[in-house]
Amino acid sequence: MLQVIWTLLVPEKLSSNNKGAHVLDGEIFIRTQAGDFPSRGWKDQPVVVMQNLIATTLQLANTRNAQKRYFPFGPYYLEIDVPVKDLLTIHFMRSYLPEPLESLPPVTLPFVKYCHILLQSGYTMLEACRSKGIGTRLELEALEKSLVLLNEAVVKQ
Repeated sequence: MLQVIWTLLVPEKLSSNNKGAHVLDGEIFIRTQAGDFPSRGWKDQPVVVMQNLIATTLQLANTRNAQKRYFPFGPYYLEIDVPVKDLLTIHFMRSYLPEPLESLPPVTLPFVKYCHILLQSGYTMLEACRSKGIGTRLELEALEKSLVLLNEAVVKQ
């Protein structure tokens, strides 16, 4: 099981002059059967994180000579292995000296299923932002473009 869980903190005072003018803060984290990563209620900028997570996934989908990818969450990060036989393994890590520690057991799932999880969560987030009239034009356009490209990459799989 893998889910991307997010909430958006809507700025309290939205007038017609400043609607959509705020980079959105909120919570975003990944839920697995073993727990939440980095932790439940992780504070960040959900739209930006989602767009970057999709961009990282696109690098794996569109590159013949793909390499392991890293996705930061503060002192935590995802280590995403190159898909092998259409299976993707995600490691949930915490930066720590002398070497990183695994925060949760790794999750292996079909690459296309992982893409569908991101697409579903990303499109729901985009729709929520647009229906509330929140988020900057730049971050929403970047998210939408990433979603379109990921959807095209999944169709080619």
